[in-house]
Amino acid sequence: MFILVAAFLWGGTGVYFKELTARGAEPIQVVMMRASVAMLGLGIWLLCKNRKAFRIRKNDIWCFIGTGVLSLLFFNWCYFMAVREVGMAVASVLLYTAPAIVTVLSALLFKEKLKLAGWGILTMILLGCALVSGVVGATSGINTIGALYGLGSGLGYALYSIFSRYALKKGYSPQTISFYTFAFCSIGCMPFIAAATVSNVPVLASDPSVWVFALALGSFGCLFPYWLYTKGLAGVTGATASMTATLEPVVAVLFGIFIYSESLTTWQGAGIAMILGGIILLAKATPAGTNNN
Repeated sequence: MFILVAAFLWGGTGVYFKELTARGAEPIQVVMMRASVAMLGLGIWLLCKNRKAFRIRKNDIWCFIGTGVLSLLFFNWCYFMAVREVGMAVASVLLYTAPAIVTVLSALLFKEKLKLAGWGILTMILLGCALVSGVVGATSGINTIGALYGLGSGLGYALYSIFSRYALKKGYSPQTISFYTFAFCSIGCMPFIAAATVSNVPVLASDPSVWVFALALGSFGCLFPYWLYTKGLAGVTGATASMTATLEPVVAVLFGIFIYSESLTTWQGAGIAMILGGIILLAKATPAGTNNN
């Protein structure tokens, strides 16, 4: 349930991205807003409630560099590059190769085994993602660079499950993992922000709606879902968590329909049904209270 709620909240991040970029924000600036607001919000909460959560061991910093830079920052950068090269539909499908990547990495790193039925469910979910994204029936091909960027976004997305599970095994709380994920992502954005055009900063800062959407993006599009997802990882396998989170593209499609009046094709409807069916089958196949940590 934690992971399902996180996926639902993530599904709405496209709304904030659309509104912020429509007001002149660059993609890397939106990423910076997302991580920084989440870091500040969680940091204030920890200062008031649990200052011990700031404590980490020097030898474990690599875990948080992994979740913050190699995952959160890297997958966002690759995803936007893929969108530029091959469009949103193909890019989103390539992003959701993450469950397959997590399954393979979990098998190698955590000795998790997925039965034949699990592979069938994984295939069903990935096919559903392809249908939801509208790739089926498209006539245009995929260029190599765009495909590599898309697969890179899937790898970065998958790495959060891997690195955060290492941090959980070392005894860190979801709050600690989330805070340092946002912190290292924010730090990692700085060189790119410096290299990008910053002439729009005064205009963005003077627009109250930008602040509203930035705060919403950082809170409901980052802070809460990442905390919930990390907490959920403590009770399921990395592969199960990543496959369950594929509810996100379904939510994104629904937000597009009801907020931006985007049309829903028959293929996308079939894809939504396949993803939801796969998640239900996955939930039934996972014993309640399973904890692999």
